[in-house]
Amino acid sequence: MKNVISRRSFLKAAGIIGAYAALAACGGSSASTAGSTAGAAASGESVTFTLSMVDNEQSNYYKGAQAIADSVNEATNGQFQIKVVAGGTLGGESDTLDMAIQGDLDIASCANSVLANYIPEMSILDQAFLWDSQDQANYAVRNELGDLIQEKANAQGIHVIGYMESGFRDVFSKKPIQTMADFNGVKIRTMQNDGQLLAFTSFGANPVALAAGDQFTALQQNTIDACENAVSNCWVNKFYEAGVTSVTKTHHCFVYIPPVHER
Repeated sequence: MKNVISRRSFLKAAGIIGAYAALAACGGSSASTAGSTAGAAASGESVTFTLSMVDNEQSNYYKGAQAIADSVNEATNGQFQIKVVAGGTLGGESDTLDMAIQGDLDIASCANSVLANYIPEMSILDQAFLWDSQDQANYAVRNELGDLIQEKANAQGIHVIGYMESGFRDVFSKKPIQTMADFNGVKIRTMQNDGQLLAFTSFGANPVALAAGDQFTALQQNTIDACENAVSNCWVNKFYEAGVTSVTKTHHCFVYIPPVHER
């Protein structure tokens, strides 16, 4: 996973560089929580923030998040630390996003399509074949589009720290898909959003919205014939053991994973 934000940008956005009080705000909404966090920082005590993610500890996403945590620890001489809780231990993306917004979780990470539940304008990012390259996709959120998202997020009480990424999504199937005609009748798991469902319906497939954790069993039980995600997800989740024999490089969608906290 390529981290779209630099270490300095992450630290500045989180409030570690600047005012301690700004960072403390991501630890809870109450004045007492913020005050105790800022007080701990001022006294030299170590402050730990929890970052949740649904991917397991074998995933490249976890390793990327852990690299961020290591950078924060190094840059603050251990004064601020991030504990990465992986594998959906604290809940799914929607649940942990709600927890972060309510001040019950320090930092939540989720796909941009999940954040679109709070920021409907972000749904435009779910359009198929929106970007030609990773550079295009990353440039957009680093500049004007990212500024607009932050503005809308702030209005909802959310601060977007930056952007990790899942990257381009491809199709994994039990039978090779070499032409558009091969999509006809294929039962394919997609993300739970209208953009993905409409895209694969237009391809002639029969899209099925399932939670990410249900894909392996659905493949095993022939509930679905295919799924779509980043290639790394196919590998780390061992979909090849559930019958997947073919990977089609569709690059139909680019997915961001923004870590966010309560503003």
